[in-house]
Amino acid sequence: MPSDDKLSSLMTDVVRYERTIGELLEKNETLNQEVATYKAGLSAAFDNRQESMGSELAALNNMVLRLSEQQGRQFDMLFRLMAQRGQGNKAENAAVESLLAQGFDRSAAFSETMSRFVTGHMAERTSCFSIDVSEDEGVRALRGTVSRDAEITPTDGLAVILTENAETGVHSLIFPCSEVSATSFRGFVAEVLPQEVKVLRIRVRQGDNWLNHAEINVDLKTLRHANFQTSFTLGHREVNVTPLEQDWVRIQIGASLELGDSPIEIELISMNQVTSNSSQRKGSGRRAFAVRTLEILRSEGLKLSQSNENAHAELSDPSRTAPSVTQVEIKTPNQERQRREKREAYLASGAYRKLNRFRNIHAGKRAFIIGNGPSINDQDLTLLKDEVTFVTNWFVNHPQYNEIDPSYFCVSSHEMFGGWGTPEPSANQDWLQQMLARGSRAHKFFSYPFRDFLIGDGVFPEDQCDFLLFDRPKYQVDQKGDINLDLTQPMDDGYTGIVTFCLPLAHFMGIKEIYLLGCDCDYGLTTPDAPKSYFYDFSKHTTKTTSHEGLTRVWAENGPVFQSYEIVRNRFLQDGIQIINCTNGGRLEVFPRARFEDIIANKS
Repeated sequence: MPSDDKLSSLMTDVVRYERTIGELLEKNETLNQEVATYKAGLSAAFDNRQESMGSELAALNNMVLRLSEQQGRQFDMLFRLMAQRGQGNKAENAAVESLLAQGFDRSAAFSETMSRFVTGHMAERTSCFSIDVSEDEGVRALRGTVSRDAEITPTDGLAVILTENAETGVHSLIFPCSEVSATSFRGFVAEVLPQEVKVLRIRVRQGDNWLNHAEINVDLKTLRHANFQTSFTLGHREVNVTPLEQDWVRIQIGASLELGDSPIEIELISMNQVTSNSSQRKGSGRRAFAVRTLEILRSEGLKLSQSNENAHAELSDPSRTAPSVTQVEIKTPNQERQRREKREAYLASGAYRKLNRFRNIHAGKRAFIIGNGPSINDQDLTLLKDEVTFVTNWFVNHPQYNEIDPSYFCVSSHEMFGGWGTPEPSANQDWLQQMLARGSRAHKFFSYPFRDFLIGDGVFPEDQCDFLLFDRPKYQVDQKGDINLDLTQPMDDGYTGIVTFCLPLAHFMGIKEIYLLGCDCDYGLTTPDAPKSYFYDFSKHTTKTTSHEGLTRVWAENGPVFQSYEIVRNRFLQDGIQIINCTNGGRLEVFPRARFEDIIANKS
């Protein structure tokens, strides 16, 4: 028996030993798999970084080529001007010399900008635009339905969910983004929760040109990606996929598209395999995936590189002359062609010949340009009844509009008629009804793209309207460093109708003293949902307004709109035109100030 006990104990030890060996082998296999996954991740990261470095070099080369091309056009302009020297009368020759001086300054600025970009003193400035997935921002589903749920998010907020139908084909969510063009797109971040679907194809494309796109497949479980491709081979490319709490995954993509002015859209497509090139799959009939965050990285042009210590020290040297231009918006040949074609159509239409009757119509006189800021509620604008006055956009809401009786009504906002590039313009009815009832006496200036609608459809009599060429692609005053005052050319965007329409028209009419009222330059911005401040209740502002993010950027301290006002001040002073700010308070300190009542009392 003792021997039997020993044998039984020995067999028990053998079984325990074999079990232990099996567990160790299983753990070893798991460790081997983890090591293999880790090595694969390192290899993928190395490949991504190699690809990223190569694409960064290609992107740098591409940027320099674009700058060089724009520099070449600048030289062409200079050569044409030089050929005209001495061929006209004294005034014409002086104008040519002035343009030559400006052109050489601009050319030098391009050269300096290019040099700084190549040497690292200048870099691309980017910003992040967030799509609010908790709101109906036009998101749509293919072969499925869109819903929202707050319970699946570990933080506050809603997630947008694709519930697939049971058909075979593409099942996807599509997020339009009207605020980001194909040219400015630089990447995006999405936070996604896999449900029935574990693999996504993410496609970014130009809304009206699907050939201009970038796409990638991402496995939301293994965090691997495949089939990263883009139609823009010179652009930067980078991928990072990281796990978050409660099975959420962050997908960060760096990429560029080919040049295009149209807005982009992002599509998230259900897939079977991470290596698949086909999305023709049978739908699950259940929740496929959810999205809680979608942010888009966009380019804002060039800026001085703050990370470069040598550049910082150089710019801080008080003995060194500051560069003429620190930011350059690169215009593509296609954009310049569009501008040229639109100008040719504008001139051929006879719109400028008709407009030309206003040249120097108020030579040597003064005028008042009235903004829509809340400060005018504390000023008696009826005192301006016999003055030359300019008003804009929604000024027709003023309760004393008839008593003020504005001379000129400038409507630079494309949103009054359906937005930029709308194929079938239609007027905002709230605004139009008031204009028909109260605004018939003022002569009106509109953007040329709406001429056929306004005149051809008989919205306003032709003798009450004139048109300025203000359309995309356009230049921003602050980025250009100058403002166009030649009304045969496209108008520059000053972020406000005061700069874009009113001031160039006042210059064209020969006015020598300009007084600003209601230019508060302060929308009272607090939160994205808070109403903006005008002299009228915000509920009456029934056209689309710029996003909270866009307003915050443009109207920030020393933001683009204030830089535009400074450029206008300096340009008008060259022509002997004084601009005085009579706004009651506000943030605009670019111009000297005066009391409105004192100016009215000193009428001569």
